[in-house]
Amino acid sequence: MSLTQGTPGAVEVSLTNQDGRDLVALQWDIEIPSRLLAPGAQVQPGPAATDAGKNVYCVGRWDKAMVTYGYRCIIAGGNQPLHDGVIATISVLSAPGIKGSKPVRIQRARGVQTNLSAVSLKTNSSSITIRD
Repeated sequence: MSLTQGTPGAVEVSLTNQDGRDLVALQWDIEIPSRLLAPGAQVQPGPAATDAGKNVYCVGRWDKAMVTYGYRCIIAGGNQPLHDGVIATISVLSAPGIKGSKPVRIQRARGVQTNLSAVSLKTNSSSITIRD
């Protein structure tokens, strides 16, 4: 993803290639550089979550140096399985003076299948490139 300084955007969290698993709930952690968070940024459900009748619930926290802001998120609700696609979005806006590539990390992803068994999920990291 890329942004022009001062222009808002959204980080999309996607679920892909579940290896045939029918997941009814998810939990993951995401870390975003603090100087990219839009004022009042919240995690919103994406189309794949709302299509399955799910809601997203997140708790935010600063790292010790206040360089990154992290969310621990859960998507749950009902028995409909999630399908591949965007499950959540987070508003971003680059602070003045920020440019270059900034990391976005997703970690500790877990899911619950329709049979209520827990599974660990592969995660992927990305970056946001800020241009002048």
